[in-house]
Amino acid sequence: MKLEKGSWIAAILAIPVAFLVWLVTPTEFIGFCKSLGKTISTPFASMFSWLTHPVTWPMWVLIVVVLAVLFVLIATLLLYSLIRKGGRLPEIDPVNYRTDEIFGVVWIWSYIYGKLDQNNISAICPRQDCKHRLETQINPNAPFNPALRMPPVSLVCRRCGFKKDFNSDLKSVEYDVLLEVDRRIRTGEFVRRLTNIA
Repeated sequence: MKLEKGSWIAAILAIPVAFLVWLVTPTEFIGFCKSLGKTISTPFASMFSWLTHPVTWPMWVLIVVVLAVLFVLIATLLLYSLIRKGGRLPEIDPVNYRTDEIFGVVWIWSYIYGKLDQNNISAICPRQDCKHRLETQINPNAPFNPALRMPPVSLVCRRCGFKKDFNSDLKSVEYDVLLEVDRRIRTGEFVRRLTNIA
């Protein structure tokens, strides 16, 4: 079936080809091919001549030109990839965001069923050479507040002596930290912070 269809197409195309052969003499056809070949080959010949022409520039100029071309190509590719992504930050699951510095202290928290676990949060010393778990002490420097049911606390590092005073009790501080974590997740700020931490 395919062979029959191909033979019909060949027969239909043979009619205009035969008509052209009848109109054009062999000498005219050869002359046309030569002129067409010259027209096609002239720009390539010119470019080849230009590329093979000796250059008298200093070597450092050629290196700078090559580096500039590479820079433009790389910048174009990066711009193209940003445009394709829509300029968005990479997709990161918020559950991977488990630690950050908040209120001058590094906090570590966890999630349960995809939500912040309010019963599992710890304070860590923010000093790079320490990272020891902080302990709570009553903050004697906090102003008296009769509305507080529990005394204000300070978070203290037993190892390096770091101390951070708060004007509320530990449960309130932890709750405020979790509110800030939730805010950073909702605004997408956590992605920037997570990639900077990593």
